[in-house]
Amino acid sequence: MMGDINADGFDDLQCFSPDFVWVVYGNDLPFESVVDLSASTSPLLDECRGFILEQVDGRVLANADFNNDKILDLMVIKSNILYGIYGEKRPEKLQMNASLGLIDKILEYESTSSITLLDGNNIRVSGKCPIPFIKVQVINAQPSDSLDVANSPDVGVTKLSPNTIIIYNKNHDSNFLQKIPKITYSSERNDGLANIKFKYRGILDETISVNFNKFPCICPVNNTCIDSLCVPPGTTDISAGCKKYPCTYGLDCSSHYNKCEFPSACMTCANVKCPSNEKCVLRKSYNAKICKLFPFCVLN
Repeated sequence: MMGDINADGFDDLQCFSPDFVWVVYGNDLPFESVVDLSASTSPLLDECRGFILEQVDGRVLANADFNNDKILDLMVIKSNILYGIYGEKRPEKLQMNASLGLIDKILEYESTSSITLLDGNNIRVSGKCPIPFIKVQVINAQPSDSLDVANSPDVGVTKLSPNTIIIYNKNHDSNFLQKIPKITYSSERNDGLANIKFKYRGILDETISVNFNKFPCICPVNNTCIDSLCVPPGTTDISAGCKKYPCTYGLDCSSHYNKCEFPSACMTCANVKCPSNEKCVLRKSYNAKICKLFPFCVLN
């Protein structure tokens, strides 16, 4: 039987068996292919994704709002006994809060490689109920975009499309978000900004952006440019990074990552929205002391 007894806008599955009656709350994402509702690890036992009525093997179920609160209630009839269970919105004690620390985060895409998401993020979770799964999606996807997740015994993965995946909490673990393995994103884009959303309805909704707008490589005449580093002609090994070689004009050397980075106080193409017939490029300014490159919209 289907009916929305937790007032979240999704029908909930209500069934009986020889031993108990159980309810699985509906959701806007697919469940795992197999969910054992009778096991000791059932997601229903802690009332986070539904609930179980043990020793109530009623053979007749019905929904009606018999306490007049505008939320459907569940009635279970067993022999000559009628059980009534009030429907209710998620109780305060079961509320969850979670953050992946992605606010205002922009990653720079390096050519001929993939980029790792959630690397070193400040992930925070509170509340009784573990998040059962999250949806990861490139919301402005292009055909070459692809998301992949490393193998892990802690999670299950369903790939809905090359750019959309669902990551499941296999062990009903409260540290699920912290245990998500490496997520990699790859693409053949040449410019623009890719926006990747991490979502679990009502609890988590955050976006990370990947910038494909390349920085111009400007080096002295006696140097050549490799991965934003100005190196002597013929150099092939740049593993020493910017600790050894200077950065191209407009970029600073990060002592923490030993990589050339755009100054955080400066605007990039990620901060500019150009018309459809234009693209953003960074143009140099020799008068500025910090922001030596500025974003401009130019015709394609």
